[in-house]
Amino acid sequence: MIEKPAPLRTSFIRNFGYSAIARVVQMIFGFLIIGYVVKSVGIEKWGILTVSVSLVNIISVLQSSISGAAGKKLTDYYVKNDIEGFNRHYLATTYLTLIVCAIVLLMVVACEIFFIFSLMSEGSEELGIVFLLTGMNVLLQILALPGLAILQATNKIEFQAKSVIFGFIIRILLVFSIFVFSKTIIVYSVILVLESLAVTLAIYFSIGIKIRIKPIPTIVPIDKTYYVGVIKFNSLNFLHNLNYVLFLQIPMLIIARKYGLVYSGYYGIGLQFYSLVRGMISPVTSALAPLFNFFRSAGDEKRLKGIYQLSSKLFSISALLILTLFQFFAADLLPLWLGDQAPELAIFVVKYSWFISIGVFFVPSAFILVTLEKLKETSLMGFSMAMLAAFILLLFKPTDYAILVIALAMSIPFFVYNLQKFIITIRILGFKSWEFVLPFVYILSVSLIVACSEGFFNGFTFFNKILTLFVVILLSVVIINREEWKSLKQLILRSS
Repeated sequence: MIEKPAPLRTSFIRNFGYSAIARVVQMIFGFLIIGYVVKSVGIEKWGILTVSVSLVNIISVLQSSISGAAGKKLTDYYVKNDIEGFNRHYLATTYLTLIVCAIVLLMVVACEIFFIFSLMSEGSEELGIVFLLTGMNVLLQILALPGLAILQATNKIEFQAKSVIFGFIIRILLVFSIFVFSKTIIVYSVILVLESLAVTLAIYFSIGIKIRIKPIPTIVPIDKTYYVGVIKFNSLNFLHNLNYVLFLQIPMLIIARKYGLVYSGYYGIGLQFYSLVRGMISPVTSALAPLFNFFRSAGDEKRLKGIYQLSSKLFSISALLILTLFQFFAADLLPLWLGDQAPELAIFVVKYSWFISIGVFFVPSAFILVTLEKLKETSLMGFSMAMLAAFILLLFKPTDYAILVIALAMSIPFFVYNLQKFIITIRILGFKSWEFVLPFVYILSVSLIVACSEGFFNGFTFFNKILTLFVVILLSVVIINREEWKSLKQLILRSS
């Protein structure tokens, strides 16, 4: 437990730098490893792992409420030098984590006994084993959540990045020492469990040795009303994160049952690209989270609005660039990565990039709603849109247009949900001028043109694609004004 508070330093560069290194390592070596595994086991066996991950993520959705919510509350206590409140909230968070672990464990066992073998006719035995291993993997990740909350509260995100790098090194060593001799999806699932164990141990080692906070909480009496407050706040964060889990994982189960393991494998690769993109932007989001929380805790509304406005423009530009890169280069690069495993895979990835780009575009709005504790206002819309996406997937039968149906069924409801968050955010922060809204309308228009011009771009030479990408970049950066460029430079050059 924390004994005395240290001054909070919003060291953007430090957090960004280490997180960026971790993500670059994961991006380069991770995709090489995944490509090697998919080539070794086949796209259908990869589909088994993807189905298992999706099912376990749905079961363990409770975990999604803990880390972000606990990190935000612990930041409040840390900034205010409230040692007693910090210690009590950390203890309550630890209790809540253990309860969630027990619930998830029971649900995984029950699902293994009563449900998993009836999910699909092909590959059910392997699915059962991989499902249990994936459940163990997630339990280890849940146990790390109180530690992640402390790293966020103390603004020591770089230790999370170092732990991730350590775990990834373990995965690389095991893949090229064990998996090469037994190329099965079960062996790879065991390796993922060992990686999560290494990351969890490294996180708590960093807290105890480097930050000098005892990772095992001291038992102190806590009033019942305190637990009620912790559970209430975590429940709101749970509803917010539940919508993302439903959007990402429910389609996998429907696709596995209606379309088969090949399409499940496609969707699994799509999720890998989703994770890749979220990983690429996570150095920024990891560094921004303490800033949002700090400005809110300090009551600095002006700087909170300023950082939201700047980050919104940067993320909207990033979304456009991601969409453009997928449209231009998926067909060229995927065969180099996976060979001839799946001729339709490039088409699926291009269409799935719509969903990925929408998620990136609206990241700052999600941050603000969490920071200001306004999650209740968007939970119903998110749940409704996720169910609408699932209903559309169930309604249409597998046809030659299956890939387009999957892409539209996910992207349109997801856009409506995120657009509501954007509108609520600008209303809460008091943005009344069209000068704020028009840049995003402009970026959305350019994005729509790019998304609808897939066939046109496929006829381009590699040089013409690079040239067009450069033009898209120029078209996007003009929405950032001089003052915002100055603010961005200050944010990068110094901690504030």
